[in-house]
Amino acid sequence: MKDISALLLFKDMKTYIDKLSMEETGELFKAIFAYVNKETVPELSGKVDIVYEVFKKTIDKNEEAYKKKCERNKENAKKRWKKEEENKQEVTEVLTEEQRQFLDEFRREFPSKDTNVKISNYAGVNFKELIKQIKRSRFLTESDNLNLKWCLEHRNEILSGKYRKYHPEQETSKKASATEEQLNALTKALEGIEE
Repeated sequence: MKDISALLLFKDMKTYIDKLSMEETGELFKAIFAYVNKETVPELSGKVDIVYEVFKKTIDKNEEAYKKKCERNKENAKKRWKKEEENKQEVTEVLTEEQRQFLDEFRREFPSKDTNVKISNYAGVNFKELIKQIKRSRFLTESDNLNLKWCLEHRNEILSGKYRKYHPEQETSKKASATEEQLNALTKALEGIEE
């Protein structure tokens, strides 16, 4: 981690500076800059030494907060990179060209839908036709609760055109893989869709 390259001063510190003469203020700032640059701090007179200690505590507190923030950011970046690497490996290791094209188009068309599923587990699927039918379905495109896994598990119904318009049978097939919360949200989303 890099050292902090800036020195943060707060408005309320002016109260302390106002108690010092111009010469004492100069002495204080020379001592502060020596401290932040890890140099030897000169001997300070009484009032200046007291004010210097207040500034030093603030500087130390800010530096500690900065270090913690850097550590947090470093850990978050590691997690993000690890997840991205895992996703890249999974996609490049197991997908055929047709599966990769399907996944890319699905992500491009429906960026809010979850795509966390192993597509390679679904062999023999006509992915080109499936993506066409998904895009044609108002039921599928308007619901954020549906995801790629659900679409692949219900591919036969989608390919047959069953989900082009909403009808009550869909609730029955949806209940097998949806949570109560998802079903409630789905029902609200479908209220405006005609039979």
